[in-house]
Amino acid sequence: MTVFQVFDSANLDRCRFYIGMTAFLVCFFFVVALVTQNSFWLILAGISVFSWLAAMAFWFRQRQKIRAFLQAHPLHEPYRCIDTTFFSEQEILSASLDKLTCCRYDEVLQAYHNDNPWEKTRPGYKGMHTVSVSTQQGAILIRVSDGQRAELLVRWINGKKAGNGTVQLEELDNWSVKTRF
Repeated sequence: MTVFQVFDSANLDRCRFYIGMTAFLVCFFFVVALVTQNSFWLILAGISVFSWLAAMAFWFRQRQKIRAFLQAHPLHEPYRCIDTTFFSEQEILSASLDKLTCCRYDEVLQAYHNDNPWEKTRPGYKGMHTVSVSTQQGAILIRVSDGQRAELLVRWINGKKAGNGTVQLEELDNWSVKTRF
């Protein structure tokens, strides 16, 4: 299991939604059962209680995984999130990784673009993409506003890691940025 699977915020958000929804259903079914004096509604309330317990157990297990990961990596902060969505293209491309993350390119183990389909189902989804960077110091998550920028950032980081950090102008398409990395 990687750090990005442990810190899957979409899973935790979905779980919080299920916990809230089942808690509402428990209260609703108990009130209806009390008012109507019908055992059918009481059975539905009991099923809702078990659903709520299952959601709480899943949430608790996810929190334990996070706690275990943090205890296993006490010397550094294992998960950093950098939000670049408010930067301009020029700022993203001209900023170096060590300025953004206090991490050198030779410490990067792997960089890849996350295109999580579950993220698109979350309420308030605005088309955000993320780039995961696995380093010797820990994991870094960089939020980018679209898939093209995310792919370019991955190519840029991997190119810098390999020592040939030039992004060709044709790769920039409509970015109108002329920066040699």
